[in-house]
Amino acid sequence: MLEIGVESGGSLGMWSHYFGPKCRMFGVDINPKCKSFENGTTKIYIGDQGDRKFWRQFTSEVPALDIVIDDWSHDPDHQLLTFEELLPHIRPGGIYICEDIHGAGNRFSAYIHSVADQLNAMNTVTSHTVQNETIAVQATPFQSIVSSISYYPFVTIVELAERPTSRFTAERHGDQWIASQ
Repeated sequence: MLEIGVESGGSLGMWSHYFGPKCRMFGVDINPKCKSFENGTTKIYIGDQGDRKFWRQFTSEVPALDIVIDDWSHDPDHQLLTFEELLPHIRPGGIYICEDIHGAGNRFSAYIHSVADQLNAMNTVTSHTVQNETIAVQATPFQSIVSSISYYPFVTIVELAERPTSRFTAERHGDQWIASQ
């Protein structure tokens, strides 16, 4: 698990208690004093959230993550950059949470909305079976890894698929007319 924005370390303790002693935690903050929160299960990295070079160094040193929580600068440009850099570093079935998405017209929120639209992209191929019609849709690369994007007040959650999805199918049922007697 990664928490971006350690600050006073309070939530690190909360997450550690919630997930238990087997959870390996990472924290990121710009304040070097946050290194004091390191222990046997938690490692703290000091860097700038708005620096791609920092994130690339971070992902080269840290194993793939199950959970990412961005609760740091609350700057939409930093949130967008962090999402772009870390999404590929999350394991299948993992989640990305971004907190404190404030204001109408927020750039990060607009970006996530445009990304969510990709969940609806579609190339339809229809094939027929003997008793019903099956509609098959080839998954886009984005659809194959992202299973859902949820919006809440000031929070967005992106959930990755457990396994890559290559195709969506829907069998048509219940549309056969039966004469009444």
